[in-house]
Amino acid sequence: MTIEAVVSEWIGGKAVPQPEYPSQECLATHVTASRYFLQVVKCDNKECCAPFRSSLKTVLPYGFLPLPLCVINSAGLNVASDDDEGHTFFHCFIWL
Repeated sequence: MTIEAVVSEWIGGKAVPQPEYPSQECLATHVTASRYFLQVVKCDNKECCAPFRSSLKTVLPYGFLPLPLCVINSAGLNVASDDDEGHTFFHCFIWL
């Protein structure tokens, strides 16, 4: 088995087109970010997005999954503070 040398040579740069970034309006409509995850969703505008192929809007009417909230049920459902005992995470489909 012989090992041959590999020779490389720079032949000049190639122009790479810059990607088109979405507008701030588009990002505000379609994207939400938290420390847990990034969500990118379709909107209802048929000029902007293709129609939905599922019935996702019946489960998530706003399109985005709700953020996880720590709640406590004492005299009604309230967002828990750090000092509250007996808190649990809010089930994401309870508000539908």
